[in-house]
Amino acid sequence: MKSVKSIGDALKKFVDGSRAGNGNVVRFESVTSWRQELQLEQFVERAGSAGDPALVAEFVEQYLDSLIRLNDPRFIGHQIARPHFASALADLVNGMTNNGMAVYEMGPGPVTLEKFVVDWLLQFFPNPAWSDGGGFLTHGGSLANLTALLAARGIQDPDSWKSGVNRDLCFMIPEASHYCVKRAICILGYGEDSIVYLPTNRFGQIEVGQIDESYQAALDRGKKPIAITANAASTPTGLFDDLSAIGKFATAKGMWFHVDGAHGASALVSERYRSYLAGIEYADSIVWDQHKLLQTSALCTSVLFRRASSLNTIFQQQASYLNESLDEERPNLFRHTIECTKVPMSLKFYLCLLACGPDGLARFLESLFEQTHKIYELISAREGFRCPCPPQSNILCFQYRPDEWDQFALRHHVVSGEQFYFTQTELAGEKYMRFTVTNPETDVETVNRLMDEVEKVASEMR
Repeated sequence: MKSVKSIGDALKKFVDGSRAGNGNVVRFESVTSWRQELQLEQFVERAGSAGDPALVAEFVEQYLDSLIRLNDPRFIGHQIARPHFASALADLVNGMTNNGMAVYEMGPGPVTLEKFVVDWLLQFFPNPAWSDGGGFLTHGGSLANLTALLAARGIQDPDSWKSGVNRDLCFMIPEASHYCVKRAICILGYGEDSIVYLPTNRFGQIEVGQIDESYQAALDRGKKPIAITANAASTPTGLFDDLSAIGKFATAKGMWFHVDGAHGASALVSERYRSYLAGIEYADSIVWDQHKLLQTSALCTSVLFRRASSLNTIFQQQASYLNESLDEERPNLFRHTIECTKVPMSLKFYLCLLACGPDGLARFLESLFEQTHKIYELISAREGFRCPCPPQSNILCFQYRPDEWDQFALRHHVVSGEQFYFTQTELAGEKYMRFTVTNPETDVETVNRLMDEVEKVASEMR
């Protein structure tokens, strides 16, 4: 028990120090350097043949120093939550109980909880369009997008499971799609030649007036479009596609309409921002990451379908050793999900929901969106800095004197100082620095310090 208390103390010190902005946000040592500093071989040698529980606490405290600090206000990097303590507690419960709940017999409670969470999420989708919706949770947006497109394949290319895919079929996706969408299409067996890239504006949003032209061009080269995807919101800019216009087009053409809402679908919980997803009633499937904007520890992603029957088209196989009961009161999720030993991800989100309440989750999301808009105004008003467009979510792109500095090189030099962590992207061939506000403590003072650092580093690069 002493070692457990020591680990708890070390974690508290790590989180409190991170929130206070103490030390570096991240340390960019090499793998070789970290291996030496963490003394990995030495710890194993000290454990000997019988092991030593006391070493666990000692190593964890040392290990924490190697981690990037998501609780630090200066972390404005990738799209991942600063997790709520209740969600982190679920990771401990799951780790100790180890229920692999894709098979009902291996996790009756987790299966029940997951079905509740899915139903809770589905309440934010418009009726009657989604009145027969269904879905499940999976390990991240990449796997969820693959699963949704597997369902699309099952509906639009029904012989594919037995006979292989029809190479005359194609998928229409925006150029600003997350890389995993293209990867999923290739994993499905259609290949890059079966991808039609939809024209986008300079911010990466689909040009809805040009969709039909792209559709006809695909037909002219002997390809039949069977699915179209849209972003809600896109990874580079956090902007939303016009789901209503795209959905109406897909419906008219008999295409599967999939929405990658990994990041922005959380806007549905907010009355103030859910209009960004107007048109979601047309979607056949959507991906929604709870671990991005809903304070849930990674990974926790929902893949949801407008028609629950779509779940039955994902896979078509037998596995008697897993008990293939079709009893709706004792469902086996392995029939639909790629995972078999599936972590009870629903507990991560459900405990967070209990700790914050539905209104608390909405207020948290709204605070991030509002804070990002304030930061946009701050950056836009500062000499030498510019943003390409107002934010719709908590993602913001910006530049500092792009006629003088390579933005990627400038970002690299700033981040190498280990006092701030943010990312980069490219829009219409133009480079931008980019950040994601996942921490309400990332305030205007933090961003002012970042801009001071950008100016300082730029002057040193002359």
